[in-house]
Amino acid sequence: MFDNIRNHRTLCADPHVQWQLAGQPGAGLEASVADYLLDPGSLTQRLVEISGGRFAITPLYEREDVLLDSECTALQLPAGSRGWIREIYLTGQGVPWVFARTVIPAAVQQMTGQDLRTLGDQPIGPLLFGDLDFRRGPIEFCRYEDSARNGQLTASPLWARRSRFERGDLGILVSEVFLPTFWAKVDGPAILEKRRA
Repeated sequence: MFDNIRNHRTLCADPHVQWQLAGQPGAGLEASVADYLLDPGSLTQRLVEISGGRFAITPLYEREDVLLDSECTALQLPAGSRGWIREIYLTGQGVPWVFARTVIPAAVQQMTGQDLRTLGDQPIGPLLFGDLDFRRGPIEFCRYEDSARNGQLTASPLWARRSRFERGDLGILVSEVFLPTFWAKVDGPAILEKRRA
C-alpha cells in the first residue's frame, strides 16, 4: 500500500509544494506535529526509542543521478547538477514510518574523505550529527494537501520536512516524508483530521 517508491519520489519532485519555515506567516503547526517536524535532533534516535528498539533501514534506491531542480536550489547548485541519491524507508516494528531521500553532491564526498555511497542499511544520522561534524540548517516543512494527485493511496495529507546539513560551503540535503503509519503509531490521525476540518 504505502511501499510504492515511485509515488514517494513523485511527492519529493512535486513542483507545486511550498516549503515553509517555522517562523513564516501561516506556518502554524499543532504542537504534536511540530514536535516531530521541527525537532533539530536525530530522527533516527527518536524512532529507535518509539519502536522499542525495533528500528531498521530499508534501502530503496542508491545511485548517482541528476538532482531535482528544487534540490539544486536548496543546495545552491546549478540546475542539472548530479549527486549521490539515497532513498530509504525508516521502519519501526517492521512497518515503514518515514520515507527519506538524501542528496549528496560529489564535492561533499571528496571533502569528507568517507564513502557515503556504501551505507547500505546503516542510518546516515550518526555521521551527520557526530563523526562528520555537520551543522543542521533551518528545517523547512510542507504539507501535501492533495495526495491523490501524486498517486498516493491515501486521502490523508502527508507531512514532510527537509533541511540542509552544512560543513563549510558544502551541504547535504535530507528530505523526510512522514507516512500515515507513523502518525498512527503516535496518535497522529486525529491531529491530521483536525487540520482537514
